[in-house]
Amino acid sequence: MVTYVLSGKPKAGKANEATKWAKDEAKRVEKIAKTHIAVMTQRFSDNPRIYWVINFESLAALEAWEKKVRANKAHNESVRKAFTSILEDGAGALFQEV
Repeated sequence: MVTYVLSGKPKAGKANEATKWAKDEAKRVEKIAKTHIAVMTQRFSDNPRIYWVINFESLAALEAWEKKVRANKAHNESVRKAFTSILEDGAGALFQEV
């Protein structure tokens, strides 16, 4: 199993708006790529980092998911707008079960 974690840090004062966007965009991506995305935030923070956590059976499944998602123009535009208005940074990490 492979777990892919994407995260974003909301701009100051934009945590609620960024969290709503992350949940809405996760729903869009779930429809595009037929994969469940858990949206999580840090606890006990005034401006919590937001995480998308997605589990895949293999690296090949992750690559197929990425191909579908990156090909979606509406998603790409939504992410671009989020990084200009409500998110100040983003990061990704890949984990493999041992």
